[in-house]
Amino acid sequence: EPRYPLATNLESSKFKLFSSDVGILTYQCGMDVVRDVLTSREDINFGALYENAVAQELTCHGLGLWYFKNRSIGELDFVVQTGDRVVPIEVKSGKGYRRHSALTKALQTRNYGIERAIVLHEGNVEKDGPVSYLPTYMTMCLEPGF
Repeated sequence: EPRYPLATNLESSKFKLFSSDVGILTYQCGMDVVRDVLTSREDINFGALYENAVAQELTCHGLGLWYFKNRSIGELDFVVQTGDRVVPIEVKSGKGYRRHSALTKALQTRNYGIERAIVLHEGNVEKDGPVSYLPTYMTMCLEPGF
């Protein structure tokens, strides 16, 4: 469960793997990312690349990354612990960044005690209730205790 303290809810048989180099990851996927970004290709889902870049940045800032997935809630890309609070972080690469059913369900589950959440996306800074929408590049501002 995504509740404090996260370590007490560890299930070691469930995990996600990330590459330590986003450039090599794109090469392994057979993508010409530079060309695709410069030509603004909209038919490519950059979600996995964004998630990988965010995982790399959060790890560099000393935030332990946790992953959550269950049938009734869904999947949360990242769950971090900051002090005695748990904050889920969703990474969105498209225009539908306000659609995040798993995040909404997790916020509504009272016994999780989640008071706020972050959605990283391609747009501007916004706030809607407990959800802060931040541009993906602002991942560099998230450090322990944020």
